[in-house]
Amino acid sequence: MEHVIIIRETTDRAAYELLRSTVMSHVNYAFVTFLFKEVIIQTMVLMSAIFFIFLGLPVGWCLATIPIVAVLLYLSIYFYHGMKVSELSCTEPMICWIAEAYEPYFMTTDPCDIKYKMFNASEDIKDITDAKLRKKVIGVVFVRDYFGPMNNLWMYGLAVDSKYHRKGIAKILVRNACEFTQRRGYDSLELVITDLQNEARLMFLELGFKLKHIYHKKFFGVIPLGKYQMATSTTKSTD
Repeated sequence: MEHVIIIRETTDRAAYELLRSTVMSHVNYAFVTFLFKEVIIQTMVLMSAIFFIFLGLPVGWCLATIPIVAVLLYLSIYFYHGMKVSELSCTEPMICWIAEAYEPYFMTTDPCDIKYKMFNASEDIKDITDAKLRKKVIGVVFVRDYFGPMNNLWMYGLAVDSKYHRKGIAKILVRNACEFTQRRGYDSLELVITDLQNEARLMFLELGFKLKHIYHKKFFGVIPLGKYQMATSTTKSTD
């Protein structure tokens, strides 16, 4: 047995590094998505027109406002994600679950091409943990108390190493969080995702989450960003 993934419950904050890198990996995708938003294109055209009509600058100089707006947009998105990472690092979880991959120290095959066996830490895994294998955190989900009087829990972080996607790791982590919510007698487990996370939204719907609320917030007061608040009831199965 050389390639296994173990899911275990922990309060260790070491997995925040994976969450940080996952959040920052979304910067480029968000930049490309926002770059073609109508408000950004209008801003580029408006700035070029102002420079040309009111300042009398050559057309070439006016067109230079296009990359300037793009650079400012990228820096804003990068700053926003950096602030999000800082916010997450300051949040103390009630509990989290991590997925750890146990692999040979020298691998010639990409993890995405390997079929891993999944185990819970409650199972007999002594032979695995005692083996001379490299251990690596590849997935994590963080849960905390709901910020309010409601008897709910809040899932505020979910991340899986990009090399280990399409293996069902995120679903297993979320199911563990749902089962914990039910065992502890909470009414529901809630979360918020944006319209940039459509794949994640479909996964949560598949796991039994229901759409509770849709609202829009403006990114830096300019770009509208749709947000979806989702929740699952402990009276329903999450399978």
